[in-house]
Amino acid sequence: MKFRNGFVSNSSSEAFICTKTDYSLEEVKNLLKGIIEFHNEFFEDRKTTFEEAFKEPHYVTEEDVKELRDEWGFNNVDDDDIGRVMIESAGDNTIPHWTFDIIRYKFNAWSRFHLG
Repeated sequence: MKFRNGFVSNSSSEAFICTKTDYSLEEVKNLLKGIIEFHNEFFEDRKTTFEEAFKEPHYVTEEDVKELRDEWGFNNVDDDDIGRVMIESAGDNTIPHWTFDIIRYKFNAWSRFHLG
């Protein structure tokens, strides 16, 4: 696994930018924990924790935008994203794939970045 300025770099790392949300970082984290609890109820053989699935949600910085745009080549990220909430995977395949659509819909996180 490679690291670029804090982003996990492999074929299965994900980052989402929440484009229209009134949720605080703590509310986002609590909702993500709820998604993980739901996952664990249905997939007892694939249980995970918030810490295993996600990094701490944070506000997008100028450095995040620059890295996503310049180093990763994502053209759908710009300065308007600064200050929005970012959700990132903790590592390789750590976010249960079936939850991607829930994350997109719940947090209006249509800006999804597949890092790797």
